[in-house]
Amino acid sequence: MNRPQLRQRFVALLLTSFAMVLFFGTVRGDAQFVEVTSSRGIGPYAQEVGSGSGIAAADFDDDGDIDLFVPTASGMADLLYRNLGDGNFEEIGVAAGVASMQAARGALWVDYDGDHRLDLVVTSDCFELPGDCAGLARVRLFRQVADAVFQDVTVAAGLAGLFPEVPEPHSAGMSAGDINGDGWLDLLISEWAGPTRLMINNTNGTFTAAGAGSGIPQTANNHWQAMMHDFDGDGALDIYSAIDFNSNHLWINDGTGVFTDQAIAAGVDNVMNDMGLSLADWDNDGDFDIYVTNVYTVDKHNVFFRNDSTSGNLVFSEISQSLGVHDGDWGWGTTALDVDNDGWLDIAATNGFSLGEYWPIDPSKLFLNSATTPLAFTNISSTSGFDDTYWGSSLLAFDHDRDGDLDLIQTCNGSAVQPHALRLLDNQGVDASTNNYIVIKPRLAGPNHRAIGAVVRITIGALEMARLITAGTSFMGQEPAEAFFGIGSAVTVDQIMVDWPDGTTTQQSNVASNQVRTIITEPDADSDGTDNGDDCAPLNGQAWNPPGETLDVALSGSGTTTITWSAPAVPGGLSLTYDTIASSAADDFAAAATCLESAGSDTQTVDTEALSPGAVRHILVRATNPCGSGSGGTTSLGVTRALLECP
Repeated sequence: MNRPQLRQRFVALLLTSFAMVLFFGTVRGDAQFVEVTSSRGIGPYAQEVGSGSGIAAADFDDDGDIDLFVPTASGMADLLYRNLGDGNFEEIGVAAGVASMQAARGALWVDYDGDHRLDLVVTSDCFELPGDCAGLARVRLFRQVADAVFQDVTVAAGLAGLFPEVPEPHSAGMSAGDINGDGWLDLLISEWAGPTRLMINNTNGTFTAAGAGSGIPQTANNHWQAMMHDFDGDGALDIYSAIDFNSNHLWINDGTGVFTDQAIAAGVDNVMNDMGLSLADWDNDGDFDIYVTNVYTVDKHNVFFRNDSTSGNLVFSEISQSLGVHDGDWGWGTTALDVDNDGWLDIAATNGFSLGEYWPIDPSKLFLNSATTPLAFTNISSTSGFDDTYWGSSLLAFDHDRDGDLDLIQTCNGSAVQPHALRLLDNQGVDASTNNYIVIKPRLAGPNHRAIGAVVRITIGALEMARLITAGTSFMGQEPAEAFFGIGSAVTVDQIMVDWPDGTTTQQSNVASNQVRTIITEPDADSDGTDNGDDCAPLNGQAWNPPGETLDVALSGSGTTTITWSAPAVPGGLSLTYDTIASSAADDFAAAATCLESAGSDTQTVDTEALSPGAVRHILVRATNPCGSGSGGTTSLGVTRALLECP
């Protein structure tokens, strides 16, 4: 299949004809953001001293709306804001077990153990703080063990002591993705004036540092934010990293997790003061461009790298000045968002610094996409409500109230003239009756459940729009693992395509607008070469029963035990995997149970290391095919039981 940046580009005539077909009659709304922070339940905030702090947005409790984790200054508990479903938030950090009082800087939601629950990584530093930093946990990992219940598993996961306890380095952005193609999410943790650590997921709840053999230098540099994307279309995630004072990196993955820096050859090295970062398809040509914030001076400015790559040749062109998006003052966080739902991505960027004599008026920037060919932008900051003069830090776009438009959240550093601030800005300029939308949430059955690294595309008329599913963006920020599309006056999406991280594609056609739609990867059951909604349809409603043998066996608790079961007949010839569940009670395979094997293919041997020697355990085996689980709890005795969900 063609990877995103290798797809054929649409010519200007095609884009123009599309604009006439799709957006004729579309109302380009007057973007208008209104601060609603306190009225939505978001309270006081303090940011750690330094160059800024981040924020992480995700649906951590899987209830359909977006929640927020906010790192805070030393002496103030970190904040976990749970979205109540109506755009209002409830702070639950203490109850959830993530409200540390130590200095915190960055955060990233990531399902590191593949159990489909989001876990949380938090970074800290003692930049410009007194003392020797003794005892400061630089990286902490909180595993979500139940709904909104977290446990600190940093030591067990191998992340303790990752960075030295020294005062100079400043925590920077994090990102996550499946670097080596094993289906599990790896971590990239960066520092300003420190090294970058690529942590490889061992698939067993632990990480191992990739080290110098990965091709990523282990020496100190001024890293700020990195993002992962398959830039060269070979199926392996690459890494682009924004560097302050020095050249940016474009680390290209050879497919085994070994990287080569090709930033200079691709034209994206940019020796300036690069800070915040966004990847998006602003020109709707099917590939991803790069926008990086900077300090605006005579010879430095924000940069816009248009992706001009062809097959086998990575090439970017820096065109920020011709687009009118180069002047961002002292830039920090940035995001791509469609502020008016017209189908064309716009740019928001926050800025500021404590040296007010050099940047006395430093308003945030909102650049509206002209929706034309050639591409152009207009600075509408002063009329949009997004022109604050705070010392901005991280900036994210997400639909906090699920009203069909993208809102903004901004963390702000303190200065002599402005206090620390956490600002939620509600988008009140979109007319939902004329400018429609669709949100796509791609989900995988395996450990990378939220499909980090996937690309979601939609087609309406002649134009294809694309969104990247990421973990880590902006400036020490994270946006939700979903793709938001403004679609103008269109009421139907002709086609949705999800390019999954493993190279397969799922397609759906003729989908109604104005909905949040979850797309789950499906098998090619009908062998037509495409994963689409037709594949599992023949299986719907069929009562295929997995093996259901409950056995009373005395297990040794070491090595493996042979327990043989017969594989059931599977419609469509699909392959099966098995969960093996052990329980101390014959009538309880949920609360009293333990998963011994998850998604195994062996029908004879079960690893019993987790059980106490000599303990009597009741064993139940549940089968699953790619279209979903069978009846699962029906045993050979004809008893239907609630079952534990295995990771």
